[in-house]
Amino acid sequence: MRRGRAISFLVTISMCAAALAGCGSKAAKLPDLSGMGDAVVISREEGSGTRSEFESRVDTEAAGTTETASSSEDVIDHVKNEKNAIGYVSYNVVKEDSGVKILNVNGKPLNEKTIRHGTYPLTRNFYLAYSGELTDIQRDFLTYVLSAGQGLVGDIGIPEADKKTFLSGNPEGSVSVCGSTSMGILLGEMADDYMSYNPNAAVSVTATDSTDGVNTVLEHKCDFAMVSRSAKSYEKELLTFKAIALDGVAVIVNPDNPLTDISLKQLQTLYDGGAAKWEDLN
Repeated sequence: MRRGRAISFLVTISMCAAALAGCGSKAAKLPDLSGMGDAVVISREEGSGTRSEFESRVDTEAAGTTETASSSEDVIDHVKNEKNAIGYVSYNVVKEDSGVKILNVNGKPLNEKTIRHGTYPLTRNFYLAYSGELTDIQRDFLTYVLSAGQGLVGDIGIPEADKKTFLSGNPEGSVSVCGSTSMGILLGEMADDYMSYNPNAAVSVTATDSTDGVNTVLEHKCDFAMVSRSAKSYEKELLTFKAIALDGVAVIVNPDNPLTDISLKQLQTLYDGGAAKWEDLN
């Protein structure tokens, strides 16, 4: 009798857990999309950290992609000028006057609070990655990024830590930073600010993509990689990753699109190619 009750209890728990898990992927209630045409599904280029993070969290290989953009700005431009377009970009590059609409995902809006608390489904970290032991100037720059530099993160993204006082040792030399375009603006601001603390330093920032940044550091052609995605297992073995900021991946559509909310499941359907037309989501 006790065993039967135990089995019944476990089945009940399993059913409840399944129901709760389903809530995260429950389709958002959609408005009338009959006035929309074929979905123009925009992805970032291969190597993009934003693309890697988006595809991982949405659980898609993006086989339904119809256009590929080489930067966040390119995605915004496509979506702004195409009524039927959908794309994704870093939170820190979408401005109020960008001319696009940011969708809620799974009912959660994209803002500093939902990113910081991890309730927005497409939240991620920004990292600086490096190989081996740091030189004096590299260590000085990284110390700045994780202390006084956090004040600049607050202007562009979400700080990983509180702003702290920074006193440079004023080492001489150069520092090169390369990688994610989503992080390029932030690190450019940090480079300029750091050089005001240390006039003996020369810091250069080159924005390409996360994977290129990692490979360039592994080839010892760059000091720090800007990485806007989770590290791969082999990368963790070869490089040290330091989280420097929090970010969210914004899902954007044209202002003429009546959508305000989309679920991860519906995003998966679009990016897998399961909905050729917008009304097919209904």
